[in-house]
Amino acid sequence: MKIGIFSGSFDPIHIGHAMIASYAAQWTDLDEVWLMVSRLNPLKIDSEPASEYDRFEMAKIVASGCEGVRPSDFELRLPVPSYSYRTLTELKKTYPENDFSLIIGSDNWLGFDRWRNSWEIKREFGIYIYERPGFPVDPETLPSGVRLIEGAPQSLISSTFVRKALKERKDLNFFLPEKVFEYVKQKQLYIR
Repeated sequence: MKIGIFSGSFDPIHIGHAMIASYAAQWTDLDEVWLMVSRLNPLKIDSEPASEYDRFEMAKIVASGCEGVRPSDFELRLPVPSYSYRTLTELKKTYPENDFSLIIGSDNWLGFDRWRNSWEIKREFGIYIYERPGFPVDPETLPSGVRLIEGAPQSLISSTFVRKALKERKDLNFFLPEKVFEYVKQKQLYIR
């Protein structure tokens, strides 16, 4: 199977993440997209983060509503630090019957050469890029093994925006998948 790894802290996972995962699963040649919950970047947290358990539970909720999308806590079980190349290499060892590729936003693509083992990721696994507003990609300039997910929906929503809005007790019915919003409210996440 061809599997796209869509990795992120998903703190919380929002409608933009769900749209990209669903679109990649349905409109590319990937057989599945795995929502790979990663550890939190300590430099990115601007409020009380959700636990790994809660972030994985929210990814499970999103995956349950998206055909061809499944949640994964694989990276959470790897030693720290776990760079993308290491995660992909360990996935290949664990699931040798599958071919894995990385799914990233065009904002990340612009700085991808600074990633650890970026050349090996492109050569050994391949990359699918979805465009983010303000970060256009010319598919004609992409190297071998890297492709643009043509027509992918774009969203300006971010987890930072969602956390701030939740802290301010805003109604986020149209920003989070309904069941994720219910989970966040039930668990009282991000409001401390």
